[in-house]
Amino acid sequence: MMPALLLTALSLIILYLLTGLYFALRLLKIRRYSTEFTIQNGLEYNEFTEEFLQSEKMDFVIPKANGEYLDGFALPGDSGHTVIFCHGITWTRYGMVKYFDYFVENGWNIIAYDHQAHGKSPGKYPTYGVNEKKDLKLVVDWALKQFPETEDIGLFGESMGAATVLQYAPMDKRIGFIIADCPYSDFSVLMNHQLKLNHVPPFLRGGIIRLSDRITRGIAGFHTGNINPEQDIMQTDVPILLVHGREDDYVPTAMSEHMYHIRKGKAPTQLVLIEGATHARSVKTDPVSYRIGLENFISSLSK
Repeated sequence: MMPALLLTALSLIILYLLTGLYFALRLLKIRRYSTEFTIQNGLEYNEFTEEFLQSEKMDFVIPKANGEYLDGFALPGDSGHTVIFCHGITWTRYGMVKYFDYFVENGWNIIAYDHQAHGKSPGKYPTYGVNEKKDLKLVVDWALKQFPETEDIGLFGESMGAATVLQYAPMDKRIGFIIADCPYSDFSVLMNHQLKLNHVPPFLRGGIIRLSDRITRGIAGFHTGNINPEQDIMQTDVPILLVHGREDDYVPTAMSEHMYHIRKGKAPTQLVLIEGATHARSVKTDPVSYRIGLENFISSLSK
């Protein structure tokens, strides 16, 4: 009887350790899609055209203190308004072009760049907003120097980029608004959700999350337990638009709904839910509703 119990206990310990290691490495060793791949994907799914690719852009490189850099491009406008786009995990800045139309049509200065360890920006690991928000500060500084006529500046993020701009919100009072498409509200809660999707038993999830956190701290130097956009947005009154697809099961729709409900009575906050949309597909699933929600939010800023 005792050997059987010991064998069972040992098996559970091994399962716990291996699962924790697996999920930690999944966080760090992401599939890094090339710029060329994301461009071809964007063309295939009609997110932009060859004409856009051939259009004149201002390429830039922003150096970082650690010797690395952020690679991006800008589309100068003539309206005195500036918006910075932050893409999602594994992707590149070209994943954000599908959101450009309104801002191009209205003469905004548009900036899009690759996060560290993505696209043409070097780096070992993503940090899900921990270091990305520090990099965003460099981009904001660059943008305001490059476009000194800027009257107001906004941030627009998707998925990890959305969580990044929300984490950045309390850091910079120069920001006039934030648009966050399918952000996560709490990284530990998101990890629990992902473990559930992978059929990990509930009694193992908490320990695996803690073990994964220790591993990411040891390898990449960041603490997943401190990634809490829902706490960050409560520390600022910057206007925020949250957008989420109702069929998003990768980052649950409830995360944006939760952030909207905890903030709406304390600071300007709007929520747009897109029927039938999965993760990061809202603008392509229902572009009309998306555009209406965006225009209503932007117009509310001047009231």
